[in-house]
Amino acid sequence: VHPAYGSGNSTASTDEGSVTSSGSYTSSSASSSASDGASGRCSFVAGCGNFSIQYNYTCASIATAIMVSHHGLTGNGLRPDYPQPDWAKTCLLSVVFIGSVVGMLTMGFLGDFLGIKQALVLTNSLTMFGAMASALLSWGSSETVWAVITASRFVLGVGVGGNYP
Repeated sequence: VHPAYGSGNSTASTDEGSVTSSGSYTSSSASSSASDGASGRCSFVAGCGNFSIQYNYTCASIATAIMVSHHGLTGNGLRPDYPQPDWAKTCLLSVVFIGSVVGMLTMGFLGDFLGIKQALVLTNSLTMFGAMASALLSWGSSETVWAVITASRFVLGVGVGGNYP
């Protein structure tokens, strides 16, 4: 029996890869090493995303502690620089986690719809926007500052949650 018509185990090799007698193509190591490089970049971007998540959570906690102090000092009899409203005391921390759940539920779908790369860019952009908005858009009365920070933390949470699915 001729090898091309036999068991299907014969292959034709080229510099770019090989084709089996059944018509399937396997790539060479040069193309596979390019794929490894792309995989390494994706792993690096995902690692940076996870680092930024923890960094933003920690910074948000530190910023809250500074805002409820008076020129960096705390204690009885000192009036905070930005008094924290009652609603902010109860929902400021939970809004980040609510945003994370929303991000987990929506970004997985967007990854399927837009593609992983575009969804990763979107979720990291939301994380960056939420962090930058809380830093740059917080001015005005105490109530306004806390409202902006709460909304920014929700956006940050959506971006953070999108990195996990």
